[in-house]
Amino acid sequence: MLTKICIMRFINVHTHVFTFNHVPLKFIPFMNVILWIHKYAPELLNKVLPEKIAAFLERGTRCDQLEILRELTDYYPSDACFAIHTIDFEYMEAGKCRKGYGFMEQLDEVARIVASPEWKERIFPFICVDPRRPDIAEIVKDYIENKGFCGVKLYPALGYYPQDERLDELWDWIEQKKIPVMVHCSKDGAVYNKKMGTQYCNRFSDPANFLSILEKHPDVKVCFAHFGGDKECIRFYKDGDNQKENWFACITQLIRKYKGVYADMSYSGGNSDLMALFHVYAQDVYDVNKKSSYQIGDKMLFGSDYYMAHLSRNERWFSINIRSCMGETTFWKLMKNAEEYLWG
Repeated sequence: MLTKICIMRFINVHTHVFTFNHVPLKFIPFMNVILWIHKYAPELLNKVLPEKIAAFLERGTRCDQLEILRELTDYYPSDACFAIHTIDFEYMEAGKCRKGYGFMEQLDEVARIVASPEWKERIFPFICVDPRRPDIAEIVKDYIENKGFCGVKLYPALGYYPQDERLDELWDWIEQKKIPVMVHCSKDGAVYNKKMGTQYCNRFSDPANFLSILEKHPDVKVCFAHFGGDKECIRFYKDGDNQKENWFACITQLIRKYKGVYADMSYSGGNSDLMALFHVYAQDVYDVNKKSSYQIGDKMLFGSDYYMAHLSRNERWFSINIRSCMGETTFWKLMKNAEEYLWG
């Protein structure tokens, strides 16, 4: 469980440190060949691979999660804090993970890191939940209550709905214990069973799936990562609030209705075309004269999606650009929002 930090610090609510060893063997086509090239002829990577995959490999092939974590923290102030999101890849039908690098091993490695004096006040791990994993509710409770984890990560695009009945008991406990939840919400990223295609798997990640959850659990704290994704944010420019199927619009409506709903700008914030949109919505804060108590600017969070952010921009560029575009007052408001999300 988490102890609230009283002094406001730089808080990045969305980062990853898993390595390629934790990823299924068929996650990327010809992955063994690609890893061989990376090891013996790395100068060829940018010539034979798309830039995004090459950038992904550059970080993911580090020797362990601690090495990736150290690289992440080097981009930030020495007292910055990070929510670390684990991912359970074992049910996405992309083959097996390497021996000794399954999901439980990924969790245990993070638990050892967070237990060390160097990191226990700086990193706050989120345990990934997949309803297909046996005894997942008990696993989540154990890692949060006994092993230094503080939140729950959902990645529905890997093949499940967040309202899956196998998660009913867990949602009760999450609401009762005020556990923060982070849900992947973008039409990009890893998907369940690539033969079905991204468009099919998007139905799992639709933020509208949370309507029934929030009606039953109105006090649950859930953050929609990526604000629906940069493609949906750009489409919002054209469609506005009247677009029923626009994920950005759906998320803003959920924020206005439920006090525990948040959104981060991770990865999407790397698209410079969206800075004006995020800046304007960040100014939408509580006002006694407004009808709703829940305003967008009070629920926006800073997250980078490291090291996925390296697929488009450098991590330092990402954080400095957002801070510059938001301005100091608004940027530190995002940090205050993060405290409420994690510890409120």
